[in-house]
Amino acid sequence: MTRSGMVSWKPVGVVVEGQPVRVRDVNVWDYSWTQVNEPSVELPHPSYPSQLHSMNVYEIKAAGERIRFAAGELSVNVWGFYVPE
Repeated sequence: MTRSGMVSWKPVGVVVEGQPVRVRDVNVWDYSWTQVNEPSVELPHPSYPSQLHSMNVYEIKAAGERIRFAAGELSVNVWGFYVPE
């Protein structure tokens, strides 16, 4: 669990771009992401906690609901995904 501002975030996956990653049982790559109107968050790499990365916060609309997550490129074509707790 990582805190950024008032929100706690937990990692859900590190994947090569386009490789399936599920947030609330939905593969986020299958949907259009909308960046939310709030600052990016600084979160640690799940495998290397001393490395902080700037993650944008996004929403997708799937199954009649909005799904919120933070995501960013950890290295070339490798993405980290986080969800609010």
